Amino acid sequence: MPVAIHGAAQDAPVTAMLLNDVHSRLNPTEVRALLKPNSTADVQQAIRDAARRGDRVAICGRRHAMGGQQFAAGGTVLDMSGLKRVLALDIARGLVEVEAGATWPELIAALAALQPEHRPWSIIQKQTGADDLSLGGALAANIHGRGLTLKPLIADLESFRLVDAAGELRNCSRSENAELFRLAVGGYGLFGTVVS
Repeated sequence: MPVAIHGAAQDAPVTAMLLNDVHSRLNPTEVRALLKPNSTADVQQAIRDAARRGDRVAICGRRHAMGGQQFAAGGTVLDMSGLKRVLALDIARGLVEVEAGATWPELIAALAALQPEHRPWSIIQKQTGADDLSLGGALAANIHGRGLTLKPLIADLESFRLVDAAGELRNCSRSENAELFRLAVGGYGLFGTVVS
């Protein structure tokens, strides 16, 4: 019987489970554990525990990556869907900080709810063809929409927070951890786990 571990990583014995992507269904992958963190601290602990065990870690949002990038055979998968809160909204500058597991519709609804008295800020573009896609996954793939004159997502990113392979939280922007900023956007999770 497959076991999903919720919250911080645990060392309890688990039964391997089979995961697959949502779109193509061509990537069935047996993983050691599926963890669903609910906070940045949970992500940090899960990564530290996996490192101590020698586990490989993969990250998924809504499992839409058709290349199977969100799974690691025999490894630990972090399901980021529990991290979906809006953390800050600067109405004057039009900047929002949101956790990586939020979907585009969740972000749009939250922005509307937070700005009932204003002409609300919203998004300019997102991936096409589906809505149930995570913002962390969008960053990991450096997505683009259909607007031919609009640049990929990196043009709209001011900064993000990432948990590295040692479980340390890093702020990444064009001026702070700039190389990590450039590598992680479009890096498919290879450079750390984006939490917000």
